[in-house]
Amino acid sequence: MRVQEALRSRGAQTGWADELREKRHLLIHSRAIWLALEVVDGDPFRFDPVLLTRTVDRIEDDPDRLSVQQCRDLWRDFQNSYGHIEAWLKEEIAAADARG
Repeated sequence: MRVQEALRSRGAQTGWADELREKRHLLIHSRAIWLALEVVDGDPFRFDPVLLTRTVDRIEDDPDRLSVQQCRDLWRDFQNSYGHIEAWLKEEIAAADARG
């Protein structure tokens, strides 16, 4: 993918894009999803919503699960790459303008 190559050449992390693409395809096109709650702490009670891609006895048994925390991590990694994306887009626009 051209954008990811440009970002990598600038030293940006791009693993978030691969993971996002994989999870989107899996959740939208490949499987029916189930909503589960993963207990984070019992006292005080805290939980993290999780999307499961299969029926399992334990949340850990679904290797393709997607938790809200994973979504937060993906968003953080995207934000960390945003400056690189912006710079790349500006260069592409300038090159297109120069070509006329």
